[in-house]
Amino acid sequence: DFEILKKCIQSMPSFNRQKQVWETILRELIKSFCDFTTLAVGLSTMTRRIHNDKNNESFKSSHADLVRCAVLDSFASETCDQMMNSYRQSHHLLRDYDIIESSPKRKGNLLLFITTCLGIHDSSHKSL
Repeated sequence: DFEILKKCIQSMPSFNRQKQVWETILRELIKSFCDFTTLAVGLSTMTRRIHNDKNNESFKSSHADLVRCAVLDSFASETCDQMMNSYRQSHHLLRDYDIIESSPKRKGNLLLFITTCLGIHDSSHKSL
């Protein structure tokens, strides 16, 4: 459960250690083909403020900074590339030599995942 993960990560005193643990867990979720909907809900949970911290705006941006990482950016970019290649293949926009072998399909709501990633990126830059 992402709520438990969030509390565990929050209990670590070092931001660098929090980031390291988050990236490791995210890599494992990606490797295990965790579905897009679960990832999106998890990302939202990880960046959501807890009840007694509603007045602390830096809390949300600091957690967005934690969740946004090279692992997530890379995965989201690769996912968008695969989605665009799939679209182009389905609409015959690729030549035969451009066709890329598709990997196993990940289930879930891809649009929700992408918009969640974009929202995390956007929310962390609003405080600048």
